[in-house]
Amino acid sequence: MYQAVIFDLDGTLIDSEGVYLNCFMEYLSERNIPISYETACRAVGTYHSGVLDMICEKYGLSCTAKDLRKDYELYFKQRCFAYRDLLFPEVPEVLEYLKKKNITLAIASSSSMPVIKKVLKETGLTGYFSEVVSGDMFQKSKPHPEIYFYTRRILETDAARTLIVEDSDYGIQAGKLSGSTVAARRENRFGLTQRGADYLFDDMRELIVLLETERIT
Repeated sequence: MYQAVIFDLDGTLIDSEGVYLNCFMEYLSERNIPISYETACRAVGTYHSGVLDMICEKYGLSCTAKDLRKDYELYFKQRCFAYRDLLFPEVPEVLEYLKKKNITLAIASSSSMPVIKKVLKETGLTGYFSEVVSGDMFQKSKPHPEIYFYTRRILETDAARTLIVEDSDYGIQAGKLSGSTVAARRENRFGLTQRGADYLFDDMRELIVLLETERIT
């Protein structure tokens, strides 16, 4: 019996992974950093710090990964994204269903808190979530499970009664390491394997069938 559902944001509720990846590639191109698309795909589902460490080392940059990250954050903030257009169309219906079933909902995303709140506001989803958690709050990002341990703790629910909804390999791994069941939106771009997910879905309405089967009421 599930008491709570914790959602990742990017690639799960909104189709933003490709948009963000293109932004990251444009940033690197403007700074004459010749990274391949395949390498940049390694950033999908986590914060870019690990990839930035690799970039600084591989290309012998004079700046540190921390400096590069701050510079990219400024670049990212200057970009405008039509988040309402990126929302997967079935998401409001599913969230409304879960709300009516008195399931506690939360966001646990690697994005910064200002970006998460902006996305939720522009898509009209803010009111569905009792807790919103950003990866910036932790020393280690996904695939480390810290963000999910923390979110479950503040929701006061245990692993067996929490469903985690993800998309990326990093997120799936983090969810599984936390001990919860993980359902993932199927993703055929970016070279993801999605290995380890307990369930894969193409439309989030498939979760309604899953949750009914698991007797959430």
